[in-house]
Amino acid sequence: MNKPTIYITRKIPTALLAPYQDTFEFKMWEKEDVPVPQHVLIKESKQVQGLLCLITEKIDAEFLNQARHLKVIANMAVGYDNIDMKVANEHDIIVTNTPDV
Repeated sequence: MNKPTIYITRKIPTALLAPYQDTFEFKMWEKEDVPVPQHVLIKESKQVQGLLCLITEKIDAEFLNQARHLKVIANMAVGYDNIDMKVANEHDIIVTNTPDV
């Protein structure tokens, strides 16, 4: 059985992912301080089940309608103004954030 894949929109230390390697596959934008271009984000997200993103990523209806396998979006930010919650709810996508950072 294939492991779920998570796309991460910024380069983070692979040591942080090590505890989860047995459960998930990871794909990652490799630039530390450059936002992933929207066309790359859409392309990479078409086959993944999870997305770990920042507030700089635009997770709108156009994106969500193409990312048909997404089950969860984890926003590494206090809020989630960058995510179209109505469309995410319509697609039964769980959205989380990091309110206490």
